[in-house]
Parts: sequence; C-alpha cells; structure tokens
Amino acid sequence: MEQKSKGKKQNAVSRAPKSKPLDSKNRRATRSTAISRINECLPNELLAYIFATAIIGLLPIEHRSFLALVCSICGRWRDVAIEASELWTTIYIRNPNHIPPAELFLERSKAQLLDVDIQITFVRRDWFTLSPAAYSRHFSRQCRLRVAELTSVHLGRTRTLSFGSEDSPSNTIPISSLTRLELTSLRPEHEDMRLIFTCSPSLETLILPKFGRSSWGSQGENIPIISAPSSLRSLAVHIDYTHKIESLLAAESSDNFCVLTSLRFPNLEYLEVLGDHSSCNLNLSGHFKDLPKLKTLRLQQCSVPPADTQFFLSLKLLNRLELVDNLEDAKWSKKRRRKVSFPFPRLSSILISEKTRGIYDMSQWACLARLAVNNYGCTQFSIEVTTQLYGSMSQFFGTQEKQNSSDEEEEVYEEYEDDFYPYY
Repeated sequence: MEQKSKGKKQNAVSRAPKSKPLDSKNRRATRSTAISRINECLPNELLAYIFATAIIGLLPIEHRSFLALVCSICGRWRDVAIEASELWTTIYIRNPNHIPPAELFLERSKAQLLDVDIQITFVRRDWFTLSPAAYSRHFSRQCRLRVAELTSVHLGRTRTLSFGSEDSPSNTIPISSLTRLELTSLRPEHEDMRLIFTCSPSLETLILPKFGRSSWGSQGENIPIISAPSSLRSLAVHIDYTHKIESLLAAESSDNFCVLTSLRFPNLEYLEVLGDHSSCNLNLSGHFKDLPKLKTLRLQQCSVPPADTQFFLSLKLLNRLELVDNLEDAKWSKKRRRKVSFPFPRLSSILISEKTRGIYDMSQWACLARLAVNNYGCTQFSIEVTTQLYGSMSQFFGTQEKQNSSDEEEEVYEEYEDDFYPYY
C-alpha cells in the first residue's frame, strides 16, 4: 500500500502542468523591463558608482570586457560609463591588439591617475618558427614605438606601473604620482635604481622579480650608497641562483656585487624575498642593510645560513614572519656553542606555507610562540599554517594534557633561551 501511495504521488507530479521556458523574445522583454526599472530609480551618479564598485575586484585584463558589456546594455548605461572617467584608468597591454583599446582608455580617463600594466615581447629572429598565436603576442618596432609614445605622454599621471620589456627603461622624467612600480623583466643596474628613486619620490611599493649583478672594477668598496624614498614601505625581490655564485666571487674579489648591497631602505616595513630553491643560500646579511622599521619578512624558496644571524638580530620591530615553500630547510633550534639573543622581541605572528607533502617537526615553531608570549610580553600569538600542516601544529595546542606536556618541554627551552638562532 505504501508503494502504491508513493506511486500515485509521483504520477500526480508528472501530470502537473510544466512551465514553458521563456523564448529569446520574452527574455529580452524581461531584461528590458528590469533595465527600465533600474534607470527609473537610479541617478547617473549612483549608476556610475555601482559600475566603479563592480570593477574594483576585476583583474586588469577583465576591465575591457566588463566595460564593453556595460556599454552594450543600453544607451543610457553607455553614456554613463563613458562619462565616468574613473572607469577607464587601467591601461593593459600584452600584445599589439591591445594598443587601440589602450588609446581609447587613455582618452576616456581624462585627467584621472592611471594604473599601467605593460608587458612587451619582441619579434625574434626566428619569427618564422612561431605559431600564429605566439607571433600575435610579439611587438614589432613600430608597435613598440607607439607604446612608448602613449606611455611617455601620460607618464605624469601614472599611479601604478607594471612594466616588462627586454629594453632597459631610460626614463628620467619625474613621476610624482607613482606609488607602485613593478619591473618584471629588467635586471637593474646601479644607475637604474638611482633613476627610479630620483624620479619617483612618492614610491610606496617596489617589485623587482629579477635582480642582476653589476661591475665596478676594483673600486667595489667605494660604491655610492643610494637611499630609497622615505615613502617606500614595501619591497619584493626575486634573487636567483646566480647570487650564490656572486657570494663566492665576493669572497675573492670586489669586481662583482649585487645592486641591493648599495641600497638603503630606512622606512621599509615589508620585505619579500623569493629564491629559486629552498636550499639556496641568498646571504640576506650581505644583501640587506639597515632595516630598522621592518615589520613583516616573507622568505620563499630560500634558506638562511648561520651567518645571517646578525641580520635577524637587527630586525627589532619585526612582528610577522612568513615562511613559504622552505620548511624542510628551516630549522630554528638551540645550539650552545653560539650565544645570541632571541631575534624577534616583538614577534606576534607566523605564517608557514608548504606545497610539498611530508612529515614536518613543528615543535620549534610552537616553542617560538611560547617564548614570545612568556618571555617577551606578547598577549596574543597567531600561527597560520596550510591545511596539510594543521594536524602537526595543532598537537602542540590541543588538550590540557598536551598543554601540560608542552609546558614541561618549555622549561628546558627557557633555560637555553639565548641559544636560539636560525640555521638552515
């Protein structure tokens, strides 16, 4: 009986009249009605504000398609979007086909500050071996000149600049409005850095994915020191494997050195260093001098040898340490034969991220947190780990029984508090 009743209900549902799907004509009518209601209720200023809010979360490459969609909805939306100059401030160029839209954006942005993202790939000599898709991304000399013309005219109102080209920038025009600069393919020399700092007095963020080596002959000890603008707060650099070779050369000769050694960042608060491999020794003590205001240090795919202890000891204001893809080579341990003070008296946060699966000993980081809380007055210490590391870390901060066990271990560590220093 139960099955029969169930069958009747199913039959009743199957006999119920089905709603007819809207055809394209009805869909257009419904959309038109909705747009008409929006246009009746919203003034131009509010509509422009909605567009500007929606575009904030988009990638630079998506701005063009979003604005094209907005302009295609109706005549009023198109007029509002065109008049809202703040919507057209992202200049994105990756291939020659992006140049005409960039020209349109520059025109419609009027006097607004610009966010410029340009990556130029040259036509190679073996262009005939390239696929049509690959060739379309390469810039001829004429296209490069056009891009240079466009950017130079509007350089004075550039707010952020991400630039990648095989040519070294020769710009010496002051850009007082520039706050963020990313040079994705340049290996800057000493003079390049001097020009960058001189021409960008308001620079706040500097991203240099490649850093090269300079030659000053036998006068390496007299290399001019360059101070970054006082406004610079954030620096991200990629120091590749060649710097390991440079470290060896520097021990025997002063002919080779990294440009970073001559730079000073008096107000830097965030430093991100990317290496090529977690075991790669980048000699942080040799590359970075005088960072009295540094608060966040992010180390990714690089190691730090015992020789860098002095570098860590100098970071008196550091409150956040981020270790990414180098946990296997990261050891914060005690060693009695070398006495140093606890490096980070203000440390209150650690981020540990590791892509490689494995079993890692997290006790050293748990101990570091307890030392900060018990010995240095930190009221709240946060440890952020990736999902695969959560289990290993949580065992040190679990039940009260585990906590008591950890407290006993803590006393041993406290006895040799000054023995903590990094070795990789």
